[in-house]
Amino acid sequence: MKIIISGKNIDIGVSLREHINNSILKLSEQHLASANISGAVSIEKDKKKNTYFVAILVNVNDHSKVVIRGNNTNIDPYHAFDEAMIKMIKQLKKHKERIQCHRRIHNHDLMSIDIKKYVVNSGYFDDEEDIDDDIDDEKDQYDEKDQYDEKEEKSKSLVISEENIKMSKLTLHDAIMRMDLLNVPAFVFINKFNSHISVIYYRKDGNVSCIDTQTSIESPDESYT
Repeated sequence: MKIIISGKNIDIGVSLREHINNSILKLSEQHLASANISGAVSIEKDKKKNTYFVAILVNVNDHSKVVIRGNNTNIDPYHAFDEAMIKMIKQLKKHKERIQCHRRIHNHDLMSIDIKKYVVNSGYFDDEEDIDDDIDDEKDQYDEKDQYDEKEEKSKSLVISEENIKMSKLTLHDAIMRMDLLNVPAFVFINKFNSHISVIYYRKDGNVSCIDTQTSIESPDESYT
């Protein structure tokens, strides 16, 4: 088991590190029946609010590629971590049978394709009108190269980060399980029933909506369909 523990605005001592490692090892043994896991735990202190935000990521290193995430905020770093773990354990219990079934599936039955995930700056367009006005007022002061450089600089600030991820071919139930374990509000996958790219998300009433894009991703193996 390899768990990377990092902190920001906090000195993570030996006691907290041992608590984190022991807790994740216990989770692995009791709920995943596997010691072959890796992951990361980050703890960040908000100096203004005097609170600690803990984010946990656990990867199961077998062909199932099960990933579990949890996070929580508390005035105490131990409590923040423990409460995040409780959330993860609840999801593992909820999907226990499906996880076990998913891990028994042979590797060749699990299809996935590579896609890119972008994190976009939510405040990028806040002052769009002001920026356009400023450019119009001062356009005579810039030559074409300067304007190109300005647009290039602005376009770079739109995307905060990008990441290569896998989009898997799953049943609807397995996709919901993945969404829950990843602790995310929405999830994109290839629907195993019709090979369409689909999106699921939680509604405000607690139900799950599924969007079928009608865009098909054909598998190289007919057994996937």
